Amino acid sequence: MIELKETISVRRPIDDVFRYLSDFTNIEQWDPGVVRSVMVSQGPVQLGAAFELTLRYLFFPVRMIYTIAEYEAPYRVVLKGMGGSFSVTDTIELSGNGPQTQVTYTAAFVFSALSPRLVKMMKPALTLIGKASMAGMKKALSPIARPPQSVSLFSARSHPMDVAADRLILPGALGFSTWGHRLSKSFWRANAESLTRQTVVLTGATSGLGKAAALGLARRGAKLTFIARNREKALATQRELSQKTGNNHIDFYIADLGLMADIKKVAEAILHDKPSLDVLINNAGAMFAERSETVEGLEKTFATNLLGPFFLTRHLLEGLSRTKAPRIINVSSGGMYTQRVHVADLEMNHQAYDGATAYAWAKRSLVILTELWAEQLKQKNMSVHAMHPGWVDTPGLSTSLPRFHQQIRPLLRTPEQGADTLVWLASAMEPGQCSGLFWLDRRPHITHVFAGTRETDDERRQLWKALEAYEKKRLSMVKVGRESLPPAARG
Repeated sequence: MIELKETISVRRPIDDVFRYLSDFTNIEQWDPGVVRSVMVSQGPVQLGAAFELTLRYLFFPVRMIYTIAEYEAPYRVVLKGMGGSFSVTDTIELSGNGPQTQVTYTAAFVFSALSPRLVKMMKPALTLIGKASMAGMKKALSPIARPPQSVSLFSARSHPMDVAADRLILPGALGFSTWGHRLSKSFWRANAESLTRQTVVLTGATSGLGKAAALGLARRGAKLTFIARNREKALATQRELSQKTGNNHIDFYIADLGLMADIKKVAEAILHDKPSLDVLINNAGAMFAERSETVEGLEKTFATNLLGPFFLTRHLLEGLSRTKAPRIINVSSGGMYTQRVHVADLEMNHQAYDGATAYAWAKRSLVILTELWAEQLKQKNMSVHAMHPGWVDTPGLSTSLPRFHQQIRPLLRTPEQGADTLVWLASAMEPGQCSGLFWLDRRPHITHVFAGTRETDDERRQLWKALEAYEKKRLSMVKVGRESLPPAARG
């Protein structure tokens, strides 16, 4: 047997350190010998939870199964790993003193097929690997407070390589694929940040990208509130999230986010129940093949994907303003690159309706809104970002664009891959130090790649005024007080 023992000290609360280290899906972020780690058991990280790891061994991958054998939060966790010819017991012990946590990591290896002499010869190499792993762990757990590519709040910028790829169109588009995600991932810094004690409001959480984001947020300990349209789906999602993560701080409200009356009522209910909010994620969206209107007389694509997020954000700003460093995250689409803003025809009344184009118009406008909000709210220390998830295999994509879905299916990302940047923007330190950016795979990107899509300053002002006019008109029509919110709106 070979036993290795290392100790590090990090400036991070013990609860956050324990959450991060006991979840062995995170080991690939700090151990250079681990290529991939996935949880293969059901339920939250707890006694009996199992993980499959793929390790680097010369030119061949080696797979191991790790199982949590002891679990004493937040002080001790023991994992037993089984490989083809060896086993290992990893013991992680923590002690905390305020913001400082000491981590003692012991790894005991047993090689069943090797002679004692050969095992003894392996110890120096294993010691070096252990030290590299602990150095990676310390780096992953050490907070940083700098925006990407910059040291100034509003001057974080896209990397020149990303700009070149975006402008060359094809390389930029391939970055939307699952291959692009895998390539980007190799450059990421570990994200060990917790959302414990933070209230996060998420729209569109019952399927696809939103559900994957909800799972990631819940795993980081967020007090998660999601808004859904269907009560049965919301209840099922709430139960599933709690079962998978062990997070019992998950609730929901019912509203149709294409209806301004519903948005007003649900925003009032949220602010009544939760006076302060830390993160708002405008994720809900929909693409409609045929032009149709809501019961309020608004074109559905415009109402759901643009006016709805504008309306909800404006109504929740009061709660966001009560926290130290709130964040607003707007989910856009790579399709917005092909379109410019059409302020005089936001509902596509004056040309033949096309669902994909109308969707791209709304998402282009949402990115412009993100930049306008970032400027307006910078004095309140509020970060506002937009992101797009790439090409994600979701029920919405297969329904709204079946031919496109079929043609590029091998390139599509999983919902978890698409949601990664969404969770990162909500939790990581770096995006909290800048604002007004457009993100893909944790990196800021330019917002215009085609000639003729750039809006003027006057068009930006006109867009804001137009949305304010819609809001004023709708508020004059919706005279509803907090007491009229139906009981079914809370869950």
